[in-house]
Amino acid sequence: MNKNKPALFTYLLLMANYFIQGGASLFATTVSVSTLVQAPPRSLTMVQGEFPFNPEIFWNVFPNIGFVLFVIALIANWRTPYRRWVVSGWLVSLVAAVVAIFFLVPVQEEFLSAAYADTVDPELMELGHQWFTYSVSFLSISMLAGLVLIIGLLRVKPDNH
Repeated sequence: MNKNKPALFTYLLLMANYFIQGGASLFATTVSVSTLVQAPPRSLTMVQGEFPFNPEIFWNVFPNIGFVLFVIALIANWRTPYRRWVVSGWLVSLVAAVVAIFFLVPVQEEFLSAAYADTVDPELMELGHQWFTYSVSFLSISMLAGLVLIIGLLRVKPDNH
């Protein structure tokens, strides 16, 4: 069992990664997105101006770290019963990535490209609601990836790894 402690450690790191991403998504959805979609384009002041809020550093780097952790966890757990859970969690996170790349990001970019105005734009509000919906979808799927790994942790018997 001692020889498998590094494998279990990589598994736990991957699980933590999924929940960190889910937590970041929870913050983004409940604080940033919900504020930005309140009365667009007037509510865009948070991301425009002299000192705009820009979470791109996190979202451009963190998924890459997650992929590296996935590869390490997969290699470390290749001969353990956790392998199928590592792959299953990654497949769920891949669905989250598809939602982000093909739905969330394009709507977000279109929404955030609107110029500031002192009046509320109903069409932009509708686009903001789409953005919020895609953000909640991404959040839910990201958390599901971590839950898949928790299920694996609970289902694999300690003497089997």
